[in-house]
Amino acid sequence: MRWVLFALFAACGGGTSATTDGSGSHGDGSGSTGGFDGALSIDAAPAVCGDGMRVRGEECDDNNHTNGDGCDENCKVEPFPGAPQAAIDALHAVNAARAAADVPGRPIETHLVTSSQNHATYYATNAAAYSGGLSPHNEDPNFPTGFTGVNFFDRMSAAGFGGSPMFETMAFVGDAKSSVDEWLDTVFHRIPILHPNLGEFGYALSTANGRNNDVADYASGAAESADAVIVWPPPDATGIPGQFDIREEGPTPPAPPGGGSVTGPLISVFFANSGGTITSHAIKDASGATLPDTMIAPDDATFGPFMMGSYCFYAAGPAASHAKFTVEIAGTVNGHAFSQSWSFTTQ
Repeated sequence: MRWVLFALFAACGGGTSATTDGSGSHGDGSGSTGGFDGALSIDAAPAVCGDGMRVRGEECDDNNHTNGDGCDENCKVEPFPGAPQAAIDALHAVNAARAAADVPGRPIETHLVTSSQNHATYYATNAAAYSGGLSPHNEDPNFPTGFTGVNFFDRMSAAGFGGSPMFETMAFVGDAKSSVDEWLDTVFHRIPILHPNLGEFGYALSTANGRNNDVADYASGAAESADAVIVWPPPDATGIPGQFDIREEGPTPPAPPGGGSVTGPLISVFFANSGGTITSHAIKDASGATLPDTMIAPDDATFGPFMMGSYCFYAAGPAASHAKFTVEIAGTVNGHAFSQSWSFTTQ
């Protein structure tokens, strides 16, 4: 069974500070139900790399085909010189998802890679520090080997990062692509990956001492558009995981309709700067029937502080293979009414 952990510092717009430690055993990721495979069918006009207009499917578009300027000849975000391969792998995995969701790709940042690596190494080195229930997101100064700060925002500062801390996510796999896939197939861990207000991030791993772990530190930034409504799964996506076991995430999300722990596909809606609301929503199966669902909103007393202005809802699962779902949402964004309908298919 996989298990992933999530911590939040502050949501843009003044969210509540919080950290979580979850409970349960640490898995190795072998229980993964799959991850985003990038298979999309897009009805809009195809992206034209180099025309200066970033559209769905492009991570960036700086109006040229020059490499070495942060956006390469294929309109993909470039890593900083000398970046570790694991961080580069995470960069590509995160930004492939962001391009599919029609949010701009974001760069890895050297100090955030350092803070992520410092904590991954500390966690792998100091098993005794965690044997008494210390959150894997925290470090204990009583175990000083590699200690750089109790909380992730302390460690980001210690690594020299001067921006705005946002999130930290952890997995226990020891592989960048697998970890990003796992985080995408969760309620809370996908938030920093897909959020319009992500500014930059870092990723690192450790496989030392049999304590595989993956750490990603994220910082907030400016959204491309205050009017954007970002959804996941993306329109016309295929290969979307058809189930999620809520016991595999800390904090544990609320149960799907009817109880139990297995949901259907997880649907998320993101707004920039916490500037949107959903007033109605529906998940419909291939016959057009509306399915009962569980919804987590930003004003939820328990989980709202983790949502950063986003919404997540899901029906009971598991969904059948190659099942088609249609989602309908309506609400307001940046003071304007909107409505949207799209479909996706499970793996």
